[in-house]
Amino acid sequence: MCLGKEEGGYGFWDLHRFNLALLAKQGWRLATETQSLWSRLFKSIYYRDSNFMSAREGYRTSWAWKSLIAGRTALRGGLHWHWQVGNGRSINIWEDPWVPTLPNFRISSLKPLVNISSIVASLRQSGEGSWNMDRLRELFSDEEVEAIQKIPISQYDAPDQLV
Repeated sequence: MCLGKEEGGYGFWDLHRFNLALLAKQGWRLATETQSLWSRLFKSIYYRDSNFMSAREGYRTSWAWKSLIAGRTALRGGLHWHWQVGNGRSINIWEDPWVPTLPNFRISSLKPLVNISSIVASLRQSGEGSWNMDRLRELFSDEEVEAIQKIPISQYDAPDQLV
């Protein structure tokens, strides 16, 4: 049944993979269309202080949420997505892909043992439209500092976006 027509089957695809692809598409919509009603609903229930791409599955959650998490896993494995920095409040410095000129868009420096803010917004100069260079040099390699400096800083408090 799942063989192609040219191979004597009915041409049905692998239904499990097809379902994962559809769930990944819905997960992408959940992550990028943050002002839609269904996105706001899921955020209020499952990831109030986070974003879809870093939300936890949780315990005793709905079948729909578990399915979307499976779609997110497929998204992570198959697509090359990253964050476009806006205000930096949604992006985890150490876990999210956000630096376009680095391999896999990710920071490779080790996370400090001291408890510091882990969001990109904490790397900006307070009240200014620039990066806090002292902080960058303290946390990252020279290559990473140079790559981060190339990222333009939003002057209008624009939200971060998945691209």
